[in-house]
Amino acid sequence: MKILKPILLSAFLAASMGAISTAAVAGECAEDKGRTCYEPVEAIDLTIELIREARHAIDNGNDSTGIINLIRSATRMGKEINANDTVDRQRAKSAGFLKKARKAIKASDNQGAHTHLLEAEKRYSALKGLI
Repeated sequence: MKILKPILLSAFLAASMGAISTAAVAGECAEDKGRTCYEPVEAIDLTIELIREARHAIDNGNDSTGIINLIRSATRMGKEINANDTVDRQRAKSAGFLKKARKAIKASDNQGAHTHLLEAEKRYSALKGLI
């Protein structure tokens, strides 16, 4: 019994350490299978790129439905930014400008939407300094 107890304890500890390390190295979203996870800086860059696409769509005179879809995509991508509480608060404030831009597009105020998108781009760029 004196020999069996340490062997079982050692085997249990080795198995638990192996299970934790493989889960940490996996690199995929453990919560949702099939979902792509992004690093915070990568998610910020992708969000800024979608905001720029929406601005260029406004400049080129694209239809409002396409512009609204680009803004919604930027909002969804912005939700992927998970770094800390300070970044999350600032991200939520930045997302407010995307919401204002979407409302301006619905009201056919392209210039106002462009202004809100510029402000959102500036605020999302500032998030990199908080990480």
